Amino acid sequence: SWLLITFLSMDKSKFIQDLLDMENESILENPSDVASYKRRAAINREIDPLSAISDLTKVLEIDPSQTDIYLQLGAIKRNIGNVEDAFKDINKFLEIVPDSIVGLANLGWLYLLIDKSTSAIETFKKCCGFEAKNNIELEHQVEVLEFLNELSKKEEE
Repeated sequence: SWLLITFLSMDKSKFIQDLLDMENESILENPSDVASYKRRAAINREIDPLSAISDLTKVLEIDPSQTDIYLQLGAIKRNIGNVEDAFKDINKFLEIVPDSIVGLANLGWLYLLIDKSTSAIETFKKCCGFEAKNNIELEHQVEVLEFLNELSKKEEE
């Protein structure tokens, strides 16, 4: 509750800067601290995406088994308009986890961004062919199914 009280008593940018300062200090003390790099990347994701990319890349250098980082990198790169590198990261993730509902959904949305609707639809259908293991996967499948349903309604008109 002290964190909430602290948050409420200061402005948001000061709070964010304090969080970044804590992670910076932690990384200085332990340059191999994957958790600190991930937290700092999460803080920077919207305000400084290039720093977030740098931190997530560092996580992969320290611990290549953190394969979910490729999804995060792909999402950030897509958001800043680096679609080509986003494809590389999502595809790298899917090489490691080929039946990932989240990875396939992200790949499908990337295909739509570059107007490859046939590839997007094929990828979305593959995405929906797996059984969701958790709510996050289920949410991705619901988004994909809603899109496919809207698309089929438009084709019927």
